Amino acid sequence: MLSGNLLERDFSIVQNEDYRMKTIIENLLRLHEERKGLIFSIGALHSDNLIARFKEQDLQDDIICYFPHLLKCSNDKLDEAAFKILSKKESLKDSVYCLSNEKEIKLLAKKVVKEIKSKQRTYKAVSIEDNSHCTFLSKFFKSKLNAFKRTGHYIDALLKILPEIDVESITQKLQRLNIQTCQIFFQEHKYLVVSAVNATEVAENIRKL
Repeated sequence: MLSGNLLERDFSIVQNEDYRMKTIIENLLRLHEERKGLIFSIGALHSDNLIARFKEQDLQDDIICYFPHLLKCSNDKLDEAAFKILSKKESLKDSVYCLSNEKEIKLLAKKVVKEIKSKQRTYKAVSIEDNSHCTFLSKFFKSKLNAFKRTGHYIDALLKILPEIDVESITQKLQRLNIQTCQIFFQEHKYLVVSAVNATEVAENIRKL
């Protein structure tokens, strides 16, 4: 495909775009629900469609786009005209970086690290009574779990890790049912996080405990 002209390549991509986007989004959302940060590459022609799908999930603010390119792209057979077309795509217009020397590469690297850190998840407290799955977990494990809403519509259940709580046992019971957990530091305390308890599949698995 790289040897063809841009119009031919664009037509080939559009033919299978819906199926391709469906598969990509399903996998990215699954990783997102599991609280796994992800850096991934995708063809520039797909960028607008991808961002549109994330907007449907109210997750557009979780995404950072970069379109770096070398001054000469002979290896990719990407000519100047094609580059101009791609760089005008709505999702890329403020994300194009021409890397012509080592200094510019290092500056972009620092920018990427800074912007990724700025996307670290912040929680908004939600009363535990507002989420039946969190209440169920609290009763089942006889330990108080608090519900926190994060970016988008997902709610996580957080259990403060204390000496008297058998966190390893709780984690094992949850993971046997493919319920994702992780540990984080939040508000100067360490917590066990049960991710996306209001997601349909997670909620169903919680009731199997």
